[in-house]
Amino acid sequence: MDFYTIFKFLHVLAAMAWFGGGAVMLLQAILAMRQGDDESLMRVTGSLGSLALLWFLPASGLTLLFGLVIVLLGSLWGEAWVILGLLGALASFVGGHFFLRPMGEEAAKLIAAGKIAEAAVFGSRMIRIAMVDYASIIAIVALMVLKPNWGDILALIVIYGALGVAAFLILGGKARLHPLNAE
Repeated sequence: MDFYTIFKFLHVLAAMAWFGGGAVMLLQAILAMRQGDDESLMRVTGSLGSLALLWFLPASGLTLLFGLVIVLLGSLWGEAWVILGLLGALASFVGGHFFLRPMGEEAAKLIAAGKIAEAAVFGSRMIRIAMVDYASIIAIVALMVLKPNWGDILALIVIYGALGVAAFLILGGKARLHPLNAE
């Protein structure tokens, strides 16, 4: 076994922790939104602020670090999938650190102040942003698996077209998801 393979394994393991942790929280928030359960929604969104530094930042940072080691060991710097994946990771980091983390901290403050109902719309917006972030992470995973080069226009159009459609559907909807028992 060589160092490339070891770091590739560590990269995938860190990416699983990053994606999996957020996916579970996102699912909890979506279910709370669909059930119209503002208290559960605000608990989930409030915990995002504290988990950002405890879980998401280390997991995403390790994913990036191990990925950069792989790129260095494999001399992959000019590959389209590497460059686009790094840009996607940067966008996710910026969105998470400068938007989702502060929004999660604000949600926690609103919960502490007992403003659950007023904070529900705020939390719903935050979850929609997180859903778009996760769509972009899925696009990064597609890049890592499919490894398109600059000439693979169709693959790039499909990946980014799907991301654009997902973002439009997520952000273009109403402020809240419909409850499960809605007609």
